[in-house]
Amino acid sequence: MNLVKTSVAALSLALLGAPAMAQQNGLVNVRVGDVLSDNTVVVQVPIGIAAQVCGINAAVLVRDFKGTDAVACTITQEQAADSNIRR
Repeated sequence: MNLVKTSVAALSLALLGAPAMAQQNGLVNVRVGDVLSDNTVVVQVPIGIAAQVCGINAAVLVRDFKGTDAVACTITQEQAADSNIRR
């Protein structure tokens, strides 16, 4: 339970940097879900990281998702933590 609270807190704090991230190139949207609370947040991550956690070829991510509001995939908080993805 503490891991979930810590993850939610870390993701919430990272929201403060979201406007700056929206201006960067090479990022795609990934939805991070909390299974226990059913809360989800969308974070922007580098294409290479998104390719790994989503299991999608980086070229496909660039073609279909870069520069859009579309979400490439949904991952768990544990996957996000394992890949050092923060908001």
